[in-house]
Amino acid sequence: MNRDPAMDNAQHLTHLHCRNFAPLDVVKGICHRTKERLLADDDACEACDERPRCGRCRHYRATDEQLGVCGADPTAPLAYAALAASQCDDFAWGREG
Repeated sequence: MNRDPAMDNAQHLTHLHCRNFAPLDVVKGICHRTKERLLADDDACEACDERPRCGRCRHYRATDEQLGVCGADPTAPLAYAALAASQCDDFAWGREG
């Protein structure tokens, strides 16, 4: 899998966590790499390229299981752990999900 080596003990990854996965609806999607239809919650393959998300950022501070705050922003806005962070300029791999 193409991700930060420090994340070896991270949460279980599914297709939904992969950059190659394009959702068609809430249950299934298509893999851009293989062009196969996949169920979003099935195990990710060895070629998984993990998407950045707030819960995996070194700036994220959890307040409970699914919610936290962004420590990179001085206003400390609320952030869901699963929130996509691919457009965040402050994202940095650093937390196990």
